[in-house]
Amino acid sequence: MPHDVTYGTTTYDKGALAIHSMRGYLGDSVFFDATKAFLQEFAFTDVSSEQYRDFLTDYTGIDMNGFFDAWIFNPGHLTYKIMDYTVTNNAGSYDVSIDLKQKIFERTNYADNNRLEISCLGPDWNIYTESVQFDGEQATVNVSFPVEPQILMIDYNQKLADGSLDRENKITSTGYAYYYGSRLGVTGLSDSAFVRIEHKYVAPDHCIEPLEGIVLSDKHYWNVTGVVEGDIQTTMQFEFINTTNTGIDDWLFSDSIILDSAIRVLYRPDAQSNWQEIDFTKPSANNYGFILVDTLRFGEYTFGVYDPARYDSLGLGMINLNTGLDNNISIFPNPAKNTICINAKDQGYNSLSIFTLSGKQLEEKKFHNSDTISLEAYIHGVYIIQLTGPKMVSARRKFIKVQ
Repeated sequence: MPHDVTYGTTTYDKGALAIHSMRGYLGDSVFFDATKAFLQEFAFTDVSSEQYRDFLTDYTGIDMNGFFDAWIFNPGHLTYKIMDYTVTNNAGSYDVSIDLKQKIFERTNYADNNRLEISCLGPDWNIYTESVQFDGEQATVNVSFPVEPQILMIDYNQKLADGSLDRENKITSTGYAYYYGSRLGVTGLSDSAFVRIEHKYVAPDHCIEPLEGIVLSDKHYWNVTGVVEGDIQTTMQFEFINTTNTGIDDWLFSDSIILDSAIRVLYRPDAQSNWQEIDFTKPSANNYGFILVDTLRFGEYTFGVYDPARYDSLGLGMINLNTGLDNNISIFPNPAKNTICINAKDQGYNSLSIFTLSGKQLEEKKFHNSDTISLEAYIHGVYIIQLTGPKMVSARRKFIKVQ
């Protein structure tokens, strides 16, 4: 690590978060025993991250390569979501089959050897927890609970410092219930409610069916789950921050052509449903504040804008000439007349595809590190290059063909 950043946020903030996650990954007993042994073994010496990883693997008997690749050696962050689940009553216990998905931000590699807790809220509103392990982007895991789950929650005990800020409230009176980047206004309540909101700092899933002209946020969304006993009257409020270069919504909202009339709130009840526009109120023309939705609905929420110039009909997210999932990919020249060169700098991509903005695939070929593409058969216009790796991790760039 360069000397000028030795005492920066990577060392202190990310280091502390990684160690917190390691404690959750190993469990308290194993973590503290291994930490004590490590400090005794390497007292008064310098140690590399690789040596630390190997010591922990040998001492604990747990392969730590997956953890270090996920939390130490890669940029960006990850989080997890439940795509779907089924519950089967098995003679008094409840077997649950869960489809999990790993989501990543500003990185291209999905973590393996993921270890996390799945908790359920029981009919008595007590919490029951089991541990699971899986590899890669998606997997189906199985757990069993002694009660019928009302809802499922990932990492209820906050053992992993992933890209999700979660909070739950037991609501028994009117007033505000506060969450991360959102709040629930309760104006009427006949009984009680348990409401959990997860603020996910990753891009939401893409549209199953494209919404013409609608661009989704590429940085965050909310997942709202819970149980309501009796009747409840509420408003949901979601925070937006559009301060130049620092706000989480700056890229989405800050373009000079984006007016309040173009802003959208998107909702879907579950991961199998398509995003849909819902009514909302933006109280002021400020660059930060809360967007109000008139009632509580369980499901996922995100921001969007109506902006045909940035609309991605492929459902791949926002189109932008200079950004994408992988900053190590370059295309030159761009714009181009006769040929373009693509360089992926040893990122492991093995397939190259070219699409029109309407989503029509024009070309697909094998790819290794770099390639040169002839544009003689292409008419002038805008196209998308997509590179795909062995784990179906994709990176995209837009290029322009000129006459």
